[in-house]
Amino acid sequence: MKELYKTLEVQEDASEQEIKKAYRKLAKKYHPDKCKTPECEEKFKEINAANEVLSDKIKRAQYDNVGDKVFGDGGFHRYSQKHQDVDLNDILNQMFGGMAQGGFSGVYQQREPNIDRAVRVRVPLEKAINGGKLTIENHTITIPPRIGQGMKLRVKGAGKSYNGRTGDLYVQVVIFGDNIFELDGNSIHTVLTLNIKEAIFGSHKEINLYGDKIKIKTPKDVKYGQTLRVKEKGLKNDNLYVHILYELPKSSSIKESDLNFI
Repeated sequence: MKELYKTLEVQEDASEQEIKKAYRKLAKKYHPDKCKTPECEEKFKEINAANEVLSDKIKRAQYDNVGDKVFGDGGFHRYSQKHQDVDLNDILNQMFGGMAQGGFSGVYQQREPNIDRAVRVRVPLEKAINGGKLTIENHTITIPPRIGQGMKLRVKGAGKSYNGRTGDLYVQVVIFGDNIFELDGNSIHTVLTLNIKEAIFGSHKEINLYGDKIKIKTPKDVKYGQTLRVKEKGLKNDNLYVHILYELPKSSSIKESDLNFI
């Protein structure tokens, strides 16, 4: 099995949906917020790089055609270890861009050093939702509203210089949630707690997602732990998932006769 498929733990005939699902699962497992060892950081980079190729129809077809020889004798894992100080996604883009331009040999004819630079920055969910300014290395960049997890922003001319040319700086966004809103890829998860009356008879509630006031209609007889989906209220047109909880009243606050309707 080809190594990029092994990295995402999918078969070579996996569908686009299967690749997307596998990527989300692994990215969540090895995300820097949850796993802070050097091994996890390396694995997270490899997962993102593999997804960069396999989630793109043209790049995937090119990779399927040439296989792992594009990475040399050591294979993809050894290749990624040798290039820990650069952005693997950018390297793969250059590789497959070269293949599209001049065939497989074009990959190895490219001898000039990579003059682009890549950094990763942590962005709070509130800024990812609403957008805003972010200053990095004396450069001010604009975060567009509802930017996606792992997306890159380019700062032209902020890379390295070589032979009269200057590369660009690529800023990869790592978005983190808080104790109210949790992230799973680009989907947002939160909890909505109802009282027993609202749980039985339904309710109209509102969730304030950093200024975006979202109306939630809970159905009658909603189940404890049931999940409601609000379309396109996550990041990058993904969804918001509302997990229903409810509290039982304390026995000291009600009389048994109050429950005769049950």
